[in-house]
Amino acid sequence: MKIKLYEFGPTRSIRVRWTLQELGLAFESVRINLLAGEHRRPEFLKINPAGKIPVLVDDAVVLTESVAIVLYLSEKYADKRRVPSTVEARAQVNRWLLFAATELEQPLWRISRHTTLYPEEERCPKKYCSPVGISKKWRPCWKSICKDASSLREIRDHRRFCDGLHPRLGQRG
Repeated sequence: MKIKLYEFGPTRSIRVRWTLQELGLAFESVRINLLAGEHRRPEFLKINPAGKIPVLVDDAVVLTESVAIVLYLSEKYADKRRVPSTVEARAQVNRWLLFAATELEQPLWRISRHTTLYPEEERCPKKYCSPVGISKKWRPCWKSICKDASSLREIRDHRRFCDGLHPRLGQRG
């Protein structure tokens, strides 16, 4: 059976799509339009009763939660060598995956909502949604991530990938 990814960009589905592409895996993309309420339809709720995306279906395995899916794929396709071989190095990968999901994602999403997505009258004051506060708070972490050239290349490549995401996923851009 072919791998299916239920997704809607730009959401946390991006993590899973990126991982599938990095691993060179063929997969079927099933677009679930959140704006149209497709995630609340009975046929989707059979796959994920929580009505959330992304969802990965890989034969009998049905997984939700983007970080869990990324870890699953990385372990299942360990021969592709996208994760380190030592437990210590894998712990660092897990650390950064969880950091992004638990610490970094929410403030960045809040900024995005209140600077571009919400109508002007529903946006919070700029002082509460400033990227400056985030960059100051996490500056030591960025220095740790960026300590060598390969990390800088990865960050640059990630930015290029994200900049081009809308057209690639067929979303409005």
